[in-house]
Amino acid sequence: NLSSYIAVIGSTSAPLQLKYHFVGVGPKLRLSLQSDDDDDGDGDGELSLDQIDFGNIEALQKHEKILLIRNVCPIEACVQLEIEKSSSSYAVDVSEAVIQPDETLAVRVSVYLHDTLKFMDQLTVQVNESDELNVALISRGVGTTL
Repeated sequence: NLSSYIAVIGSTSAPLQLKYHFVGVGPKLRLSLQSDDDDDGDGDGELSLDQIDFGNIEALQKHEKILLIRNVCPIEACVQLEIEKSSSSYAVDVSEAVIQPDETLAVRVSVYLHDTLKFMDQLTVQVNESDELNVALISRGVGTTL
């Protein structure tokens, strides 16, 4: 908290006190998926997302999507990425990074399914001095596993 006082010259009244209250806010990030026609990789026009749905994908083949993490604030963002399940079918190619203001980090999210079932997991993006972001990961294996 910070206070200041305003006095009116010639007034017999006590100075007016102004109290300031500040709330610090950490980095803000925007998550989006890179589209096939997004050549510059900046994710323009993409909406924020809370899930990556790979849909029906061939089992026993690696599939990838590019998650774009954009720092939309004027301070750097230190992030850690982690898949919730330790023996997950999903993986990310970046576990820690520092994203400078107005820059975008491209993270390769991959999945390799060993069966023709529905697979779900969660990607957690921890941001120092800010909120944690969670992205659901969903896919369903199709085809044969023989």
